Amino acid sequence: MSDPTVVPWGLTRMRPLGPPVEAAYTEVRLDPSTQRGVYIGHDGRPIEAGKHGTSKEQKRSQHTGGGDGNSPTPPDDTEIIEYVPD
Repeated sequence: MSDPTVVPWGLTRMRPLGPPVEAAYTEVRLDPSTQRGVYIGHDGRPIEAGKHGTSKEQKRSQHTGGGDGNSPTPPDDTEIIEYVPD
């Protein structure tokens, strides 16, 4: 019989971690007025975190129409539909 142990593909790509890096801050506090985290440096003073990315869309997506090449006919604003009860 052959060895039934198979190493998962993801584990074959693992490498050792690099040397540890000391964090630029020692703690994070909550600012009660903004409800945001404030990073405190080794000297006890707040650290400016700088700007970071947002989830705002930078470009608009384009509507390409229906999947089969036929797009539905837009409704006619001048058409009047009369409701007639039974």
